[in-house]
Amino acid sequence: VTNVQLDDGSNSGKLSVSWDAATDAMLYVIEADIKMDFSSDNLLKGVTTKTRKEIDGLTPGTTCWVRVFAADREEVGPNSEPVSMAVSPDHRYVVTVNDGYGTFESNYEQSLAVYDTKSGVLEDFPEARTALRVGHQTLFSGLAFSQDGAHLYASMGSITDPEGKRKGDTGNGIVVYKFAAGKIAPEKFLPLPLESLAPGHVTRLIGERDGGKGIPFPAAIAVLGSPERLLVAGNLSDDVLVMDPATGQVEKRFDLSESDAVPGTYPIALAVAPDGKRA
Repeated sequence: VTNVQLDDGSNSGKLSVSWDAATDAMLYVIEADIKMDFSSDNLLKGVTTKTRKEIDGLTPGTTCWVRVFAADREEVGPNSEPVSMAVSPDHRYVVTVNDGYGTFESNYEQSLAVYDTKSGVLEDFPEARTALRVGHQTLFSGLAFSQDGAHLYASMGSITDPEGKRKGDTGNGIVVYKFAAGKIAPEKFLPLPLESLAPGHVTRLIGERDGGKGIPFPAAIAVLGSPERLLVAGNLSDDVLVMDPATGQVEKRFDLSESDAVPGTYPIALAVAPDGKRA
């Protein structure tokens, strides 16, 4: 890349780096080091799709060298641990959920990857809410297209902060993405509250004490009906929920528990009959 500029960062120990956009670049890799040959054990790295990045972790008052690389489509690999797959209604696009630890290229964030079966192009869309060491929620196994193909639904779960009380946390719920021409963009988040378990049923997932509120931790998602509804498997609450994707309202709960201890059945998958009347 060209025209690399260095400026003071937002705080001590930070450096703001900017540069001119490179043709066909999908992302940029930024490195900063106290050694000119970038060989020290304290080498700092960052990844971004933008033309500016703030590098953190520098020692104030020391000299450092900075370099920026551009990576094109052929140099950017797919993300880690694909666990679920959804095919668009027109059968052109295949989308996978990658819910591992992420890769260097994805800035160690989980992602959705879109494969265009017509062009052969694979494009990754990192999910910033799942950043390693920062995000208190994870993408899980649920992934489904809306019936018109204009939206994607993905499950996101959290045990650390199941109600999303802390800043930046989502809690458990369904992420709704816009989908058009192979591109994904976040639209909204449909939170799932703690579930009131059947009388006499208890869980120890919250505070390691017996309680009557279950953590839904959504797994599989199925789309059916008109108007459209979502079936959501509650992996840690032993149930399946019926949800209105337009409002986020949970309309019905099917209890799948087989004992007083929850979770015990761990619903993970869903299957809907071709007529959409049974699941």
